[in-house]
Amino acid sequence: MPDLPLPLQQDAVIQNNTTGQVDYLKFIGTTLVESALKDYGLGSAWKIVTSDFLNGDANPDLVAQNVNTGQVDFLFLDANANLIGSAAGSSVPHIVGVGLDFGTVAGQAGHTMVSQLANGQLDFLGFNAAGTLISSDLLANTVGLPRAVGVAAGFNGAQTVNGVGNQDAVVTQLADGSVDFIGFNGSFANKSLAFVASLVAPGSAGTPAIGAINQNLTLNFNEVNPGANPTEAIHAISQLSTIFPGRLDAVFFDSGKNDPTHVGQEYATTLFDASFPGWHVVDGGLVAHVDLFPIV
Repeated sequence: MPDLPLPLQQDAVIQNNTTGQVDYLKFIGTTLVESALKDYGLGSAWKIVTSDFLNGDANPDLVAQNVNTGQVDFLFLDANANLIGSAAGSSVPHIVGVGLDFGTVAGQAGHTMVSQLANGQLDFLGFNAAGTLISSDLLANTVGLPRAVGVAAGFNGAQTVNGVGNQDAVVTQLADGSVDFIGFNGSFANKSLAFVASLVAPGSAGTPAIGAINQNLTLNFNEVNPGANPTEAIHAISQLSTIFPGRLDAVFFDSGKNDPTHVGQEYATTLFDASFPGWHVVDGGLVAHVDLFPIV
């Protein structure tokens, strides 16, 4: 089995269930070494759902969504992750992440976001800078998919998981904890996106609840082990509910790129030394590793 990525530094982002405060975390090995607590005035109803570059500056921003109405709010941040403005926009199904490679339409701000309906169906969304929905692509053949927990992009090329489409992958999780990678072909730009394959990670039952995917590199890039034949990994941040309630655990899955024999295999975990009961993991890694804790 070839060498697989296992980063020393890992960034994670959590949100308080009651106050809505956001805490950006930096771990070295298993140890929490830095954090940056921010209060954006969100309260309990507004949850961070993803991060992206949304207002045309060089600083990554956050997307919050109201759990009751589905309305999105773009939170524009400065270089220190402080709130400098916002744009309350359309109401849409629950957003689970953003895809780097799905393509965009004219007038779109940032990249294409992925949402999921109560029946499991996926809806790909394009917004303008005011948070207004300007394009949607509801995929009919995705009804019944498990709960989506994030979106991953390939590091070398758009394909995220070997043999599972040629695009970014939506990561889902079954009731027993098993992780299922959902692959696509096509483009959001011309509404040709199609669900073409899935892969349940072998032996992944019992994986703690995943809150975010690929929080270390650019816009949810896979981890990479560079070299002549680089391998890649999908890097999940999960959170335990029993034994050590609220404790964070990173789980690594082999993408199968330059290692097709072990595609989907869970090959490592990092059980961090910090527990956060009353908090949940969110997809804000772009802000963490660009502005606050650059990966070195």
